[in-house]
Amino acid sequence: MLKAWLLQAEADGLAVSGKLIRTQWRWFATEEDIPPPDWPKLSEGWLTAFKRRHNLKGYHLHGEAGAADPSKVDQARQRIQDITDAFTLRDIFNMDETGLFGKMPPNRTLATKQMSGRKTEKHRLSYAFTVNADGSEKLEPLIIGRFRRPHCFQSRDGSYYGYDYHWNKKAWMKTDIFQQYLEKFDRKMRQENRHVLLLVDNFSGHKYDETRITNVRVEFFEPNLTAHIQPLDQGIIHAFKLHYRRLFCEWAVLRQVTGVAAPELYLINQLEIMELAQEAWGEISRETIANCWRRAGILQLPRDINGRLQSPDLPLVIEPNTPTMQDDPSLIAIRRELQDVIVTLQERGALAPLEAMSTTEMVNVTGESVGSERWTDREILEQVREEIREEHGQIETAEEEEDVPVSPLFSDQQALAACLELQRLFATKPHCEYQAGLSMLPGIMRALNRDHTRSLEQSSITKYFALPT
Repeated sequence: MLKAWLLQAEADGLAVSGKLIRTQWRWFATEEDIPPPDWPKLSEGWLTAFKRRHNLKGYHLHGEAGAADPSKVDQARQRIQDITDAFTLRDIFNMDETGLFGKMPPNRTLATKQMSGRKTEKHRLSYAFTVNADGSEKLEPLIIGRFRRPHCFQSRDGSYYGYDYHWNKKAWMKTDIFQQYLEKFDRKMRQENRHVLLLVDNFSGHKYDETRITNVRVEFFEPNLTAHIQPLDQGIIHAFKLHYRRLFCEWAVLRQVTGVAAPELYLINQLEIMELAQEAWGEISRETIANCWRRAGILQLPRDINGRLQSPDLPLVIEPNTPTMQDDPSLIAIRRELQDVIVTLQERGALAPLEAMSTTEMVNVTGESVGSERWTDREILEQVREEIREEHGQIETAEEEEDVPVSPLFSDQQALAACLELQRLFATKPHCEYQAGLSMLPGIMRALNRDHTRSLEQSSITKYFALPT
């Protein structure tokens, strides 16, 4: 518990003294009903041993956000440039987390009601994104929810649906999740015989065991400067949220077409949110990623005699010192697409113009960011207790009491019948989108037929062994 508190203090930028550590230990001991006669002496020797045991070398550290001295920003950029210069652009990665209120409607009144008070925790997922410097690689997102198996998962784990899904009661990044992420990334790099650089902020959840990582060099951005020099903060996460909001609004339009009325238009379960978010991440272009790395100003890029970039690995669209994300052509196009679908909702009578949120409001939601949030002492205590209970098998599978009805699953036969109907429909439509769907259906139907046959075989085997002897 004390280690978790120290990591939180690190995230808050506190200058932690030995006296403060001892005071906090006494608080935890009191909460755990440890009688004072059983307390250690909390001497200097105890403090030194505690620091050595948990590999704690210093205390005065950082906070995520805040005003930054321009000279310090330049120094931090130079430090990272010196590090990245030893790697090819393909082998330089950045990872960062963000929150996503996937259920938030574009209606300002409904959004305010939904996001009020502690309801925000209920509706938020955390996403961790990883991209490389030339935009050629986007890793699958790491997702953290509040429940292991929400009702919409149909009693299955997130991995069943193809997601790198984790959970804890606050849906936040923790050191054990970060360790799993790093080890998975490291395995991938070993298989590809690559040694890469991973840049992350020094958030308290980003602690890891270096001895278990061989092919990934982890470097931390300096405190208070990530907003200025971290590529994912220069527009990549912003683009993801723009794409998600557009897809969510398009999804609402489709629901209205099928007869659903407002405000039920915006009811969506966690699995559906994850599906839309996966599509949104897939739409982030290489151009957008490369531009954001440039904007961060942390790469040593070759220039010609006129000072213009001449890197063959990056599309030359903008110069690296673009003042704001507002000037990025790719982001402007995404904002326009979102605005267009908001107008469509208004034209269909599903969204009153005066209630419509602006695109800026929709991607800058208070409480959605996870990097600046903190655990209270009480939450640290409860989380550690929960982890101990989980280790001893005392926690049952956590399931969400979801406020969105979950439709029953189609049987394989029902799905095959639906595919046949779609096949007949698509065959009568000349547009390329329908023809693309038509070409996909045979493979889908073969897979459904295969699964149906296997289920029949399994049923026959079960019945055979159930026969009376």
